Amino acid sequence: MHPNRLLNIAMLSFLGLPLVLHAVVREEVTFRGPHDQIVQVLTDDVDSSGTAIVLTNSYVQIQTGLNFQDEKGDWVPSTPAFELVPGAATAWRAQHKVSIAANLNTAEAVAIRLPDDQLLVSNIYGLAYYDTETGQSVLLGEIKDCSGYVVEDTEVIFPDAFSQISADVRYRMTTSSFEQDVILRERPPSPESFGLNPATTRLEVWTEFTGSPSPARSIKADLSDSKRQKAGTEEPAPDEILDFKSAQIGAGRTFRMSEPDESLALVVKHWLSGNDGRKFLVEGVALEELEKGIITLPPSRDGAQVLRRSPSRLQALNALPRKSKRGDLENVQVKRLKSGRDDEMIAQVERPGVVLDYLTLNTTQNNYTFTSHQTYHVTGAVVLTGTTTFEGGTVVKFDSTTTPKLEVQGALSFGGMPYLPVVFTAKHDNTVGGFVASGTPSGSYGSANGALVINNGAATSIPYARFRHLRRGLAFMNGTGHSVKHSQFVQCSEGIWSTTALAYSLFNSLFDSTSIVLAGNAATITAQHLTVRTATTFNTGHSVTLANTLLVGVTTPGSYTQVAGSVSATPAGGTAFETIAGGQLYLPAGSPHRNSGTSTIDSTLATELKKMTTEAPQILTGSLSVNTTLSSRVQRDTDQVDKGYHYDSLDYVVKNLDATAALILTNGVAIAVAGNYGVDLRNAGQLISEGRAENLNRLTRWHNVQEQSAAEGNGGPIAKITANYTTRPVLSLRFTQANALSESGTTLLDMNIVQPPTWRFQSISLEFCQARNIGLPLIAPSDTSAASVLLRNNLFERSTILVQKMASGAATPLTGNFYNNLFWRGALTLGYDSGGGNPGWALRDNLFDGGSTAFSGNLQSSVIRWNNGFTTGTANAFGGSTNKTGLSTDYQSNGTWGNRYYPASGVAPSLFTLINAGSRLRDVAGLYHFTVKSATGTKEAVDTPDTVDIGLHYVGLNGSGQPNDTDGDGIPDYVEDRNGNGSATPDADETGWQQSNGAGSGSGALQVFTPLM
Repeated sequence: MHPNRLLNIAMLSFLGLPLVLHAVVREEVTFRGPHDQIVQVLTDDVDSSGTAIVLTNSYVQIQTGLNFQDEKGDWVPSTPAFELVPGAATAWRAQHKVSIAANLNTAEAVAIRLPDDQLLVSNIYGLAYYDTETGQSVLLGEIKDCSGYVVEDTEVIFPDAFSQISADVRYRMTTSSFEQDVILRERPPSPESFGLNPATTRLEVWTEFTGSPSPARSIKADLSDSKRQKAGTEEPAPDEILDFKSAQIGAGRTFRMSEPDESLALVVKHWLSGNDGRKFLVEGVALEELEKGIITLPPSRDGAQVLRRSPSRLQALNALPRKSKRGDLENVQVKRLKSGRDDEMIAQVERPGVVLDYLTLNTTQNNYTFTSHQTYHVTGAVVLTGTTTFEGGTVVKFDSTTTPKLEVQGALSFGGMPYLPVVFTAKHDNTVGGFVASGTPSGSYGSANGALVINNGAATSIPYARFRHLRRGLAFMNGTGHSVKHSQFVQCSEGIWSTTALAYSLFNSLFDSTSIVLAGNAATITAQHLTVRTATTFNTGHSVTLANTLLVGVTTPGSYTQVAGSVSATPAGGTAFETIAGGQLYLPAGSPHRNSGTSTIDSTLATELKKMTTEAPQILTGSLSVNTTLSSRVQRDTDQVDKGYHYDSLDYVVKNLDATAALILTNGVAIAVAGNYGVDLRNAGQLISEGRAENLNRLTRWHNVQEQSAAEGNGGPIAKITANYTTRPVLSLRFTQANALSESGTTLLDMNIVQPPTWRFQSISLEFCQARNIGLPLIAPSDTSAASVLLRNNLFERSTILVQKMASGAATPLTGNFYNNLFWRGALTLGYDSGGGNPGWALRDNLFDGGSTAFSGNLQSSVIRWNNGFTTGTANAFGGSTNKTGLSTDYQSNGTWGNRYYPASGVAPSLFTLINAGSRLRDVAGLYHFTVKSATGTKEAVDTPDTVDIGLHYVGLNGSGQPNDTDGDGIPDYVEDRNGNGSATPDADETGWQQSNGAGSGSGALQVFTPLM
């Protein structure tokens, strides 16, 4: 077999050949970094003919501190386990190193070596009350001599560690963090007994840091009892971010030992500097907010006394005697608890308690991009600093343990978009993304703190997100002015959690089978166009203003203010919704919620909803034997607005449709594919999509729009050809967008290439299209029938394109032309082998930005390679002449039309140098009415000289930002002059673009056939 054939078969298997369920899985780590690693999954399987094959896919495992560097400098798996040494318990096999003294009553009880080699040395001093109104403090108990025990490999506990009050100290180690917990075993004494006001008193943990650097300090959002603090006290009460560069002391929480997933209240942090350079970390929680937890604890022991009282907390801290370094530590040992021998101590550490914790988080994961061509598996806490980017179509899967989360502490660029959301789901959810684990989702996944945690202090926008099977989908820990829009929460324990004194908007979102929709308390939430079905609680204690919302089967709605009576609350059941494929919350015909919403909503949202719908698509399946035209059929909400969640518009769900005629798509129709495939192009089958620049046709998978996670399966091509037909199939797309989620296995066309192939198609053409995460594998083996592939002026993002002419001793007259495409972060592989019948190919005027290129075959000279552009770092496997290399990526945006325009001026390496640098004239290129420039009124027609620009062109726009219409007849110039040569005399199938023909007239109009019913 030809060596390239093996490579291509492997690539096509990756791109989504329909296969039976996975059988045996072998995993191998192929790359390790400090916080992520690539895991290759080999799966034994059989194809549709019963032939045994091995599938290969991979995912990115991500977890802060996942690996550490050994003594050789190699990245190896972190093992955050404590080992026992004389006088201490140490954990050294992680990016941060920890040593804990066997007795906490010492000045150097805890030492943490951070990833950047900074050393933090500390000791807990005691528990105290602090009255935020008066500034008075009371020391309730000090650390005393106590012994440590290893409960689990990653946990050391010191029972009965304080004088005067019953409380333990616990330390826990993970790859990403070091945690110090104080566990209350009894209710603290009443503040009133010390002359303090319970309503303004915090319970605090005082920890002194000795010989440690001071952190950079910044104030987080106003929290908890900070609003009650009077001016004139010694320091503000808002929570602080304490940044040690490679680590931060993060947000702590309080919870009952029996309820480790809950958060009774946040632990507020403050860094204080005392006399003689003393440094203290003060952590506190409002006593009122602890009441739910401590009420179940036994009362404080009789005779609890004040150890120290001070009118000023800082005075109290300064007055604390310094702890000395104990010289007898080597004679004290940390012990490992063993069942049978230490049952009494095991029972003691397992008794009820309330935990106050803080975390030291590694923060070396900076400027991370979640790319849409990979699937991510989160197996622990991930702390993200700098700018975090999520590309549209990214799939992130969470482990079923309680630690996995993504905590964003810097800026967030969230790229979810129509028909291309960002998905956060369970590792067992195999309806989206790449394969991580076999099975189906059961229970909840990810951290109880939130799968996606926003802790950055800045207004953050989260559009088009999907949260499924999670303990808590989204959490806002900090900042205000956040926005969540066009998002879905399905089968989560909690949808969105937010903290006190925070405000955010929640627009057009769906909550299905999510127990608590809006968790947390005291935030201000503006919510419009929600659909909530089957929830225990809607609002746990926020100030919520609702508009155009449907609450169906919500047991406890909680309080809310509704705008203009636009909220409908009804019991579960009935006929409130209609189900089509994976969408279960469409409004049925005749629904009272149609055209019944108030217009008093956000103006931007109102505009966006006009492109969306509450109407279900129609399913097409079976056989197509007559030419059929599909155009948009569902009502976009352009009249009085409907109540509830609006879906991205889908007109049809095409499922296993067998075509022996032409299926023609037009007029901005939106098609979703379900089942094993969309359209099987059989004898004389054609798939022709003819959209417009201002109204693209859409091709996508059902799960890019609909919410259910186990409805129609994953993968499967949009179209396929599985046999050698007399009249060979045609695929022709113009002004069409095809989107897929990361590693969904979605190909535009599948030719079942693993089988011994013959010629399968007559022609494949894509012009003026957008493809994201799409595969297009085209291999032409032995056959004498002519065929062609044309790719012209398309945007390929994260897409994998393969065109190969195979040698087998016979003529293989395949013609390939590739002009003015932008290949962005994807792959283009060309192969040209001689077998006779060797037409010339052209690879000209394209721009390659990132990704990979490959070129093979024994007759590469038949491929003309001229005037292509390559950005810095992009490999050029094609060679060729008159190329532009080392280009910068100084793209420009032009509103909703695109973000890949070129600057209006510049010198090398600017993309401006691609203007007038192509290999053909603008009329020959057919781009007379198009441009690479962002300014309106520009197009190739006015450029001098008349050489075409290299790379992707957008349609030229007039002063109103719409496509040019020179003759004012309502038909854009580029439509009337279909071949784009700019001729004033119409060619065949054209109307004159310089002389009005009346809207809708002209020989180029599409013929409309009877729709398939």
